[in-house]
Amino acid sequence: MLKSFFSKIRTNVMLQIITTVTMAVAMIGAFSFTSIVAASRVNAASAPASINLIYYGSNSSTTDQSIINANPEYLVDNSPAGPWGGNANISKFMSAGIKYFEYIDGGYEGTVSQAIPNDLQSNLNYINAIAKAGAYGVFIDEVSASPSASALNYLKQLADRAHSLGLKVVFNAGVDSWSDSLMNYCDFLNSSEVWNNNPLTASQIKWASRTWFLTEGVNDAATAANLTKAAWSKGVEAEYVCNSYVALPTWLASYITLIESSSATPVTTPVVVNTPVTTPVVAITPVTTPVVVNTSVTTPVVVNTPVVINTPVTTPVVVNTPVTTPVVVNTPVTAPVVVNTPVTAPAVVNTAVTTPAVVNTPVTAPAVVNTPVTAPVVVNTPVTTPVVVKAPIAAPAVVNTPVTAPVVVNTPVTTPVVVKAPIAAPVIAITPPTASVKTGGTFFSRLWHPVAAIWHFSLNLFGI
Repeated sequence: MLKSFFSKIRTNVMLQIITTVTMAVAMIGAFSFTSIVAASRVNAASAPASINLIYYGSNSSTTDQSIINANPEYLVDNSPAGPWGGNANISKFMSAGIKYFEYIDGGYEGTVSQAIPNDLQSNLNYINAIAKAGAYGVFIDEVSASPSASALNYLKQLADRAHSLGLKVVFNAGVDSWSDSLMNYCDFLNSSEVWNNNPLTASQIKWASRTWFLTEGVNDAATAANLTKAAWSKGVEAEYVCNSYVALPTWLASYITLIESSSATPVTTPVVVNTPVTTPVVAITPVTTPVVVNTSVTTPVVVNTPVVINTPVTTPVVVNTPVTTPVVVNTPVTAPVVVNTPVTAPAVVNTAVTTPAVVNTPVTAPAVVNTPVTAPVVVNTPVTTPVVVKAPIAAPAVVNTPVTAPVVVNTPVTTPVVVKAPIAAPVIAITPPTASVKTGGTFFSRLWHPVAAIWHFSLNLFGI
């Protein structure tokens, strides 16, 4: 019974890995393709605008609604959880789909006194409170661009605490060039606060997909929109333009309308890419052509198109858009992947998967796995599609969601599994697992008879 039960759970995890690989592959293929055709960003009216809106003024129902109407992807504000004790309502913005970051002051790693505490313990306490309040992340101001070893340790401790609590981290270095060491600990780095469509520096080019820009002191929507679109065209993750951080621009709505009106031409012709792609590209434009990628890809993309990948995928990928096209993966995938969107396309994976994956979305596409899986996986979403697994599974897994899809397992399962969700799908296990299964008593009791029956059936069927 434990054998089939374990194998089944494991296969659920496998499907999730396939899903993440599918998403990664689609993104990478489109990335190569868009880098050749067009490096542009399109934001539909219903999608968040990739701006990092900074607001340090007092919040009111009017300002809050203006921010929600603008629908920025990122917002930095002050709530009662932070050092300034502001009155921002974190849950209001988060429920509107805005990624809320709380401000704290790094004080150049606690070496410069400010009006608010910035010593290590105070900031660790603030981070605890910020996480408890339900924020998306923490914005750490006054970060040294080239920190000493002790300064970097200060930042590491803040980042480690934030990440352990599920928060994202922004370092505000406020400069054009910085030490790569900072990027080991932050998710995003705020670079220039006076960007005026200058050529990107080496740091900005290298880390464009994780870089924020700000431009303060602009007084009209047209100039603001042109700067934001220019930053996007260079692959920069987010750019916000305003006249002051303590007040919203009177032309905020017009600014948003202008940047949303920017659109890239849909691509409908086949593309074959045979050269390395190393420049950042952000593409959210319709792609309806097959893409074949035969070259190294080192930058992320979001896309929805059929893809065949024959080259290593080594860049981090976050997928927030539906994937509905078939994907075949024939190459190693070693970059972390987070999937937050429905996956309904069939996937065939013929390559090693060694990257950690977190899946937060329904998976309803059939999958066939022919390759070893050695990366940790956390599954938080229903799995309702059939899965066939023919390769070793050696990655730890935590399953928090119902599994209702039939599973056939033809491979050893050697890692521990923790199952916290109902298992209602038939399982056929052809190879014996050697790892333990941990489950709650009630759940285990519910599954004992049906799973045992399936296990015995599999033994008889395959002569095991």
